[in-house]
Order: sequence, then structure tokens, then C-alpha cells
Amino acid sequence: MSHENGPGLVGRERELAQLDAALSDALAGRGGLVVLTGEPGIGKTALARTFVERATARGASSAWGTCWDGGGAPAYWPWVQVLRALARSEGVDTLCELLGDEAPWLAGLLSELSETLGAPAQESALDFDQARFRLFDALASLLAAVAERQPLVIVLDDLHWADASSLFALEFVARALPDMPVLAIAAYRHVEAHARDELASALAGLARSATRLPLEGLDRDDVGRLAAARAHGLGSGEPEDIPPRLVTAVHEASAGNPFYVDELLQLLARQGRLHDTRSLDRPLPLPDGVRDAIRRRLAPLKPEATQTLIAAAVIGGRFQHVTLASVLELSSTEILERLEAPLRAGIVVAAAEPGSFFFQHALVRDTLLESLGVTRRAQLHRVTADTLEELYRDDPEPRLAEIAHHFLHAAAEGGAEQAVDYAARAAKRAVGQLAYEEAVRLYERAIDVAASLPADDGRAWELQQGLGEALMRAGEVEGAQRALRAAAEHARHLDDPERLARTALASTPGSFSAGLVEPELVATLEEALERLDEAPSYDDTERRAAVDGLRCRLRVQLALALYWSPQRAPRAPRRRGAGAGPRDLHRPRGAGLAGAASVRGPHARVRARSGLRRGVGTGHGHPRAVDLAGGAGAVRAHERRRACDAGAPLAHQPPARARRSRART
Repeated sequence: MSHENGPGLVGRERELAQLDAALSDALAGRGGLVVLTGEPGIGKTALARTFVERATARGASSAWGTCWDGGGAPAYWPWVQVLRALARSEGVDTLCELLGDEAPWLAGLLSELSETLGAPAQESALDFDQARFRLFDALASLLAAVAERQPLVIVLDDLHWADASSLFALEFVARALPDMPVLAIAAYRHVEAHARDELASALAGLARSATRLPLEGLDRDDVGRLAAARAHGLGSGEPEDIPPRLVTAVHEASAGNPFYVDELLQLLARQGRLHDTRSLDRPLPLPDGVRDAIRRRLAPLKPEATQTLIAAAVIGGRFQHVTLASVLELSSTEILERLEAPLRAGIVVAAAEPGSFFFQHALVRDTLLESLGVTRRAQLHRVTADTLEELYRDDPEPRLAEIAHHFLHAAAEGGAEQAVDYAARAAKRAVGQLAYEEAVRLYERAIDVAASLPADDGRAWELQQGLGEALMRAGEVEGAQRALRAAAEHARHLDDPERLARTALASTPGSFSAGLVEPELVATLEEALERLDEAPSYDDTERRAAVDGLRCRLRVQLALALYWSPQRAPRAPRRRGAGAGPRDLHRPRGAGLAGAASVRGPHARVRARSGLRRGVGTGHGHPRAVDLAGGAGAVRAHERRRACDAGAPLAHQPPARARRSRART
């Protein structure tokens, strides 16, 4: 944040530069009108105040008038305030002198003038249009006369609450400004001002005489600067300690609206969450000031429009009108009609995609959601989930996370089983997209909801196993181990050796530490091997090959787990090998045989050979697998792995020793 912008203004360098250029023209006698437009809280008033300070530093005087939204304000109220400001700075007697014969025309606006003139303002014999012309001309003449003494900046703020007469007066004055050293700044909310029919004509006239300067939301970097300034001002730690992810979350929630940003930052600072990365795991709070501003903005809408927005808020920050129509059981035409007013008010915005809309601010959506009771919100989520499920039945994959979201929020309304199912499916999809953190979130939500359902070890194993694998991939080893311990317990309850084997193998990536032996991991691998060896043999070739692959991988991982053990070889399981007859051993994808080839250490070859030999059974495995553990060349190992991956049965390959014998002959 630069000094020139002042402590309360961030990210308005471009707008300030344009105002500075307009002031330069005014100082040279070529005045004009600049109109600042934008939504509530965008920073129109802050920009104007900062600029007035800069204009004062350059030698200009100023006068400020603000419209009143509470009702009961007299006509020309912003101009009354400007005249009062000039009376304070110049003196009433001076104003009377400058006005001359025109003073009575302004006496009706400024009581101080009437008192100085010694007689109340008299009603004019001119018709209304002529009288108003004289009033406006007197106003313009006074501004010109004051500006001849010192260049003048006048600000008329919140003109969306002005009476039409005040705008007509501004339109008149604006046409005379090019011949005066006067810069006028008018600020208003574009949508609200144009929504008032009585102001439409006056605003159209202003457009012909003004330079329009619309204000947009701050970008992420400017939100970061504002956060740093707020932290410094509140004494909340060092600005550089604010987590970048928190800045991003605030920017996304506020759409860069400075008022919303500031309210959020102040509340986060009061709660001690401004520097706390854990705050990102909880929804951002909605400050009271923001709630009040948004509620006032929603108040003019008809009830049916508000109800439509509430349903849209449940669907999400972005929604399709077709989905909204299905949820509310209305036609698309009816939905579009109900959205007209919110679109005009800038509450929702039409997206580039036809039929798609989004909320201008996440905080608007949050306010709408807060108006819903827990039961009603859950019901709307359930209806939305059912609607999306039906709409995307043919291709649900891209929408799994969205459908899961709604079913999860509708769990209390009978959607618990669908919530768990869709959340697990969405989590698997996230893993496939390498979005491990998102997968973790979905699995955890699914586990929470599943706790409300009847116990099911099979489902529980799937969820804990998926969570453990996702956490391991995300680098959260401790959390992964906790989840996999739970998965192992469910596998034991099911008496399912294959599931236990997969859980044991999933525990290995983050469990090897130099110089250490992990007793729990060793015990789990040995237990999995023992249970797998005790399992009955399968007649199905593919199933038998899969089990043999698991057994082989377990042996290799056990050899690695015992690398730093003082034992010269891993303990033998109670039964070595399963089944009495020869079997085809297909190397499954990612089987880990190459890992054994890279093992080094005083007993590594013994352990790896032992593990691999046990993995292929008693006398039925091929020495090629042992060669990999024994340090075979990289080329031969690569070729053999390719052969295994291609599905070539190792038991049908000639032993390496026999090949060498045939080669010699």
C-alpha cells in the first residue's frame, strides 16, 4: 500500500490517476464532472475522500454533500450541505456578496442566507421551470465565483438516495463546469439509482456531461495488502505472517469488495484467526455489518424472487436455471422472470455459459442461507441432490462431488446412504485426478455420515482404506496410519485376508525410516502373510494370480521393513505357501519387485531372496524373481518386469540356469 493512497485505501491507483488528471484540467480552468459508480461497499466514498485530501494538498478547496437514506430529508439536501460547507469556509456575508441579486434564489435552500438578507425568501412570480432555471443558475454562479478565489472540488455522495431535483441541479451545473475551475464528483450505486424511475431521466442527462469511472473489486494482491494494513492497524501480529491461503479465501468470499474484505478481516482479527492456518478448515464468519448491508440490498425484492434466490443459494454459488426450475417445480420461463430483479440489482450475474448464473458475492449467498432453518435447508439439499442425480444419470462422473455435497447436507433427511456412496465415489475420482486433499475431505465426510448408519464392516473398510491411501499420498503419514489401523480392524472382523493384505501394503510407503524397524508394520505384514497363506486356494486363475501377487508384494515389503533388523532373515510364517500344486504367478501392476533389487545392506540379499521365494510358494516360483532381488542388471530386470506386466506366466519361463546351459551347448 503506497503512502499516497492513504492508510484506508488500497488498490485504486488507476482511479486516483484519472481523478488527478481531471483535477489538473480544473486547476487550469477546465472543470468537469466525474461519476463514480459501483456496488455497495466497493469504495466510492473512500476513493473520493482520499482524492479530496490530495486535491487539498494541490491547493484546491472542497465542499461535500451526502444524501440521506432514512427518509424525511428536504429537497436538494446534498446541495444544502455543499452550500453550508461554503458558508463555513467563505462566510455567509461573502456568499451574499458573491451572489449579488441572485442571493434570494438560494435563500430558500440555505437558511443562513435568508437570515443575512433580513427577509424570508419570497415566492417567485415566474413559472416553475423558469424559477428552477434561476435557482440552478444562481447555484452555478456561486460555485464559479467561489472557485475564482480558490479552485474548488465538490463531492455529492450516495446520489442513489437523492431526490430527482438534486440530480437535475447537478445536470445543469455540469454543463457549466467546463468554463470553471471546479471539479465535481458524483458517487452512486449504479443498479439502485437506475432502479428508481424518478431518477432515470436525470441520470441520462448526467451521462451526457460526465466522465464515468466504474469501480471494480480489488484483485487478490490488493486484498493481501489490505489484510496486511488491517493486521498492522489492529496490532495482530506481523502482516507477513498472514497465510496466503487465508488471503485467497477472503478474496474469493468477498469478490474483492473492500467493505466485505475489511469486515471479514476485522472479525478474523478479533477472533484471533487472522494468522491461524487452522481457520481455513472452518467457514469464514459473516460479520454483522455485512449482513445488514446485504439484507438492505435484498429487502426491495418480491417474496417469490427472494425464495428463488434462497433455493439458488442452496444449489451453489453458480447454478443452472434448469436445475433451479426442477428444484422449485417451476418452468424455466417462470424462473427467468423471477431472476430479472436480482439480475438488475446485481445480486446475481449471468455467466457466459447460456442458462448459467452466479452470485455476485459469496457473502450474499451466505446471508440467504442463514435465513433458512436447519430442516428446510436439509430438505432443499435433498431435493437438489435428487434433481442432479436424475439430470446427470447418464454421465454422473463430472458431477459426483456436487451430488455428494447435497446428499451430505441432506443426510438428516434420509439421504445418508446416498451421501456415503456419492462421497466415496467422488473421493475416488479426486484421487484419480491427484487431488488427494479433496479426496481426504470427502472420505472424512463420508465416514462421519456412515457413523449414523447400521454398522457395516465392508463399507467401513472401504472408507478407512480409501482415507488412509489418500492421506498417505497427501503426505499425512500419521493420519494415514490411524485410518489404516481402523481399516485393518474392519478387515479382521470380516476375516478377509485380501483386504488385510491391501491395508498392510498401503501402510508401507511412509513407514520406512533409516536405522529404524517399525514393529507395528512388521507385525501387520506378517499377520497379513499368515492369514493369506491360510486362506483356501482359488480355482479361478485370475483370482489366484491376484492373491499370489499380494503375497509376493507382502514378502518384498516385509524384507524391506526388516532391513535394519539384527535378524538375518525375517521370521517364517506358520505356513509357507498356499496350495500344493504349481500356480501361475502374474506380477500385478506396482508389485514392487524392483524395490527388492535396490535393497543394499549386510543381509539385504538374504532377506529379499527369502521374501521373494516365500512369495512364490515352495519350489513353484521362478528364479527370475529371485534374480531381481539378487542384484540382476537393470536391463534384464526391466525386460523381466515388462514380461511380467505383459501377463507372461513366470512358471512357464525356463529357469535362468537352464537357459545358460542351453546357451553353452
